Amino acid sequence: MSAERAVAAGTGTILVVDDERAIRKLVSECLARCGHRVLVAVDGLDALRKFRAHPDEIDLVVLDVDMPHMDGAECLRQIRRLKPAVFVLLATGSTPGDGGLSVHLDKRTQLLRKPFALDDLSAAVSGLLRPSAVA
Repeated sequence: MSAERAVAAGTGTILVVDDERAIRKLVSECLARCGHRVLVAVDGLDALRKFRAHPDEIDLVVLDVDMPHMDGAECLRQIRRLKPAVFVLLATGSTPGDGGLSVHLDKRTQLLRKPFALDDLSAAVSGLLRPSAVA
């Protein structure tokens, strides 16, 4: 499936955070082709810098959990202090309860298991950003 068709068309600003260049590039290009404005960060510290620079613009964060310098769980806690209502899509190979993921999943915080297909990314992004996602 091509990247252009994999992710549902949409608007909004998405911060993509992953220390793996290939994943960061694929996800950000795919989202950009579908109409989203995309910011990228290479780790949790970089993500916080970018988030602080654009807090009112960022609608969703695609956040890798396992990263150097600051893991995704800590990055998420700090982002939530800045903007509690932001949507977050956690990308990880871990599952809640296995010791590798210590975050609460809810209507604004969803899990995307790695490795994921672009249609899985599409469904997750669309599900979080659609207006009726949070009542």
